[in-house]
Amino acid sequence: MIKNLLKPKLYIENIGNNKSNIIIYPLERGFGHTIGNSLRRVLLSYIPGFAITEVEIEGIIHEYEGKKGVKEDIVNILLNIKDLSIGIINEDIDSELLVINKNEIGPVTANDIKPNNNIKIFNKDHIICNITSNLINLNINMKLQRGIGYNPFNILKKNKNDNNTIIGKLFIDANFNPIKKVSYNIEATRVENKTDLDKLIIYLETNGSVDSEYVIKMASNILIDQFNVLLLNNKDELIVKNETNNYTNSNKLDDKILLKSIDDLELTIRSLNCLKSESIFCIKDLIIKSEDELLKISNLGKKSLSEIKNILNTLNLKLGTKI
Repeated sequence: MIKNLLKPKLYIENIGNNKSNIIIYPLERGFGHTIGNSLRRVLLSYIPGFAITEVEIEGIIHEYEGKKGVKEDIVNILLNIKDLSIGIINEDIDSELLVINKNEIGPVTANDIKPNNNIKIFNKDHIICNITSNLINLNINMKLQRGIGYNPFNILKKNKNDNNTIIGKLFIDANFNPIKKVSYNIEATRVENKTDLDKLIIYLETNGSVDSEYVIKMASNILIDQFNVLLLNNKDELIVKNETNNYTNSNKLDDKILLKSIDDLELTIRSLNCLKSESIFCIKDLIIKSEDELLKISNLGKKSLSEIKNILNTLNLKLGTKI
């Protein structure tokens, strides 16, 4: 192990409106880009969050209609709903029904959502639409879900098996990631006589539902978890290359396959997002899970389970494997 590497410190500078600068320094030369780029990619793709996935508006069958007595058309209402910043407080709950009932002239805001002890609204003044007549009752039901990454509305709609259940339901592209923007830059810094050091400054903008320090630590832990597979301290776990260029190991299971990303399994986007939401990133993480454990994952049903089992079977692998 290389000795005497500088140990950087972390500083968080809040600059208002859910924006902050994450400052990490001093870093050895080159480490600024290495750490900055890695954190940026994780922050933009793998931080779990919440999003509205389904909307029902009384009297509306599809998004290309208008609602009498409401200023905005349905498409604009859905776009406004998409920008709601709401979180589920209870970690054991993966989805929650949100309800709005209003019949007064004026703006309909996030604050008009019926009180619910399981949720927290972070942008209460956000306008959903404007009522222009006292003669209507505006009733909106919204499904708030916990998830990771991005789910386009056509995938959400496709995953509804019963066509009767989707009549009147309006599906929204779900961006679960609470991170709105991430960028970084490197500045030169010095410590005593060492002048060729890096200062990493990460600009971070969130939707207000998460704390900057929390997401930086989460992104770091995700990277640590992935790098841990490289720390093979047990010689029996090492993959060795023999003279015939075939990879073998002393275990019955091939580590080369087990350490592959689940992205290589060519699963549907729904199945991938469900697995990643439970920190299942490689095949090894997957096969140690039982069928019952997978079925407990939010939005992962029997159809997805069957897909996973069939693909694992092609690799001579199965769920519930003890490693």
